[in-house]
Amino acid sequence: MENIKNKQHYKFIIFSFILINIWTLYGFFDYFTDKDLIFHGLGLFIFYIYSIFSCLIFGAILILLRILYFKKERKDKLRTNFFYLFTGIFNTYIFIVWLVCLSLKIFGHLL
Repeated sequence: MENIKNKQHYKFIIFSFILINIWTLYGFFDYFTDKDLIFHGLGLFIFYIYSIFSCLIFGAILILLRILYFKKERKDKLRTNFFYLFTGIFNTYIFIVWLVCLSLKIFGHLL
């Protein structure tokens, strides 16, 4: 039974990475095909803000689900839940993007 849960866990992780890569590729191609007008980077900024809000909504839903499942003593359902893994990886992705932008801003002033 534990082997099946591990396979399902890895399948959900791979599926999460695929969805996040599609999300990222859409954002980059949308930015690169944008016309060079006065608000050229605004679309990418709005896309990033929507990504942050979707992470917050997924996180809030999962916190509520976790509270409800712990009350009902069904703790095993969240260990292999796709949304639990997807939100964790997605929040890590948003954090890495924020960290890179922050470090570029800090080190950009030093150059």
